[in-house]
Amino acid sequence: MKASREQHSGGNQQAGRRRLAWLPFTLALVVAALLLTWQRLYFEMQDVRRDALGEAESIMTVIELSRAMSSTDAAPWLTSASSRFTDVVSSSYCVQGRCSANYHQRGSALCSAGDQWDSVCVQSFPRGTTSAFVEVRHSLIPAYQATLRDLLVVSIVALLGLGTWFSAEQRLRQQVLRREDQLRHAARHDALTGLLNRAAFEEVLSAHLSRPKAERAPATLLYLDLDGFKHLNDTHGHHMGDLVLREVTHRFAKALPDAQGSMGRLGGDEFALILPGVSEPLAVAAAVDALTESLVAPFEAEQMSAQLGVSIGAVVLDAEVHTAEEALRRADVAMDEAKRLGHGKLVLFDDLLGSRARRRQFIQSELRPAIIQGQLFLEYQPQVGIDGGVRGVEALVRWRHPRFGVIRPDEFISVAEETGLILPLGLAVIEMACRDLVALRAQGVALPYVSVNVSPRQLADPQLVAALMSALRQHGLGPADMELEVTEGAVMEVNGAESSVLDHLSARGFRIAIDDFGTGYSSLSRLQRMKVDKLKIDRSFIEGLGEPGHDPMLVDMMLALARRMNVKSVAEGVETQQQADWLRAAGCHMIQGYLYAKPMPLAQLGAWMKTHSGEHEDDEDVWSPTISAEL
Repeated sequence: MKASREQHSGGNQQAGRRRLAWLPFTLALVVAALLLTWQRLYFEMQDVRRDALGEAESIMTVIELSRAMSSTDAAPWLTSASSRFTDVVSSSYCVQGRCSANYHQRGSALCSAGDQWDSVCVQSFPRGTTSAFVEVRHSLIPAYQATLRDLLVVSIVALLGLGTWFSAEQRLRQQVLRREDQLRHAARHDALTGLLNRAAFEEVLSAHLSRPKAERAPATLLYLDLDGFKHLNDTHGHHMGDLVLREVTHRFAKALPDAQGSMGRLGGDEFALILPGVSEPLAVAAAVDALTESLVAPFEAEQMSAQLGVSIGAVVLDAEVHTAEEALRRADVAMDEAKRLGHGKLVLFDDLLGSRARRRQFIQSELRPAIIQGQLFLEYQPQVGIDGGVRGVEALVRWRHPRFGVIRPDEFISVAEETGLILPLGLAVIEMACRDLVALRAQGVALPYVSVNVSPRQLADPQLVAALMSALRQHGLGPADMELEVTEGAVMEVNGAESSVLDHLSARGFRIAIDDFGTGYSSLSRLQRMKVDKLKIDRSFIEGLGEPGHDPMLVDMMLALARRMNVKSVAEGVETQQQADWLRAAGCHMIQGYLYAKPMPLAQLGAWMKTHSGEHEDDEDVWSPTISAEL
């Protein structure tokens, strides 16, 4: 309301200034009209005087001719000659002081009385004498009428022109005002959806937070991110994505009409809105249910049908939230947590979540220097064959911070994925693994290969193959000395180009292992097409193996699948002898877990392997210096 009053007041002031701007122009127009009228009247009077003089000369000529032909009185001739001129008020003929007068229209004084407001008086003398002359008083009324008529015409033309100009100026001003309104609207609203843009939404949010605490109504900020929109946009194109975003906006506005004026699109598929009068968790959940319910119906357009969900972060706008930036940051943190937990989740910001976000921000700022300064190191967990022989080791990256000690990989790997630091981090891991493998073999440790994890971001890097080959070549190793582990979920998400990278790596001689097998949504046909060497069964399926009442059906099926695909099987997270015995009886090839060894640093790994040589039932994975693959 305040802004509206200020805008109205500003409009009145502008209108007043425009009216004042007209005043000099109007005065100038009036002055110009007066000057033109006076000039017109002056010339009209000069014309009248010339006409009167001509009339007087004509009358004089008539009288002189008449007198020459007859000696009668001049009065009849004066009357006859004067009557031919309609604008003559009076005329007189004087000779030697005696005058004969003729009054055509009304009585009037002779020229001795001078000009009057309605007439002028002139005298005409015959040539060569001044004893006889004619006086003619000529009316100025026709001159006045002509001047007024011209003034009227000029005024009408001026008024018409002024009106046309004023109308055009008004239309132009209205167009300018409309354009200004459009520009102001465009500056504050998203062109696609018509919602508030980020800057305008932050203004609305700041206005709410700037109110005194006693006057601030309870409210909750929601930060929304559409689930599945990126895939839809990539698959069906931006045109279809735009149609869906418009429909999402319509559905959200219909679901929560009270929040329509405070709803904004922050960018891409991210939205935000303020729920007025809502602060209790149950009320927030009810509003979120209305939003998620609005997306249940599939989006259909141009023979396309798609289903979307929404992940939502919420923050109560209480006294602890002071700025719009802080509110959006908290809501964004909660939304990120909702995305991490899975699609269609609601997460309400709290202090614990804020603490985690600060920790995450710290890791993000410290990780790049850690990679450059060599703060990362590797620990290795052996992969042991059923016969007890070591088949290989998995390299697990760790971070030793100079002030905060060892930071767990589950804290920094996801940050590296999000920020793109996984690429330099992955190269550092490959370099360290190659270096450590060479060091172990130099000590006489028979280690067939080292296994490193490869992320989807690395698979999308066109320089991955060249970087791997360069690192191996630099340390005198070959592709067979390294195994690349890719999670099942990543394998199913790779596109054609990334899949060809895996095929190319396999063709070069790298071992390819599917990590966390069973936790994703595998396409068996796709697995069959890929050149996979190993399936690593996730630890969640190993728990409870060999115990009474536990159904090992899923593990049986995964081991049977590995046999049918003619690939090795590895069980992760084996911690008990019961689990190992069951796996050995079921035909599992290798075991990895705390039963045999926890992840250990390089120095400890060498000593451990020398005490765990064992007999090998399968020579294929036993290292020999004579079978190191060529590049």
